[in-house]
Amino acid sequence: MPEEKLADVKGATLTADGTGVVFDVPAADVEDYIQASENAAQVTIDEVQQLPPLQEKQLAAGGGGGNRFNRRN
Repeated sequence: MPEEKLADVKGATLTADGTGVVFDVPAADVEDYIQASENAAQVTIDEVQQLPPLQEKQLAAGGGGGNRFNRRN
């Protein structure tokens, strides 16, 4: 799969059982991803009609986001 296509993968989230990953790609590229997985070892990509149970994403340590800087003179 070309790097520019991989950059289009968004929102990857583990399934609740930890055996899979759900992610978004542009609709026009779905078949390209499915075909590419046919040549990959131990990888299967399917288009889902209904989302499986997903793991909740954990917030990064510190929470709240934003950039933090420490300035020393």
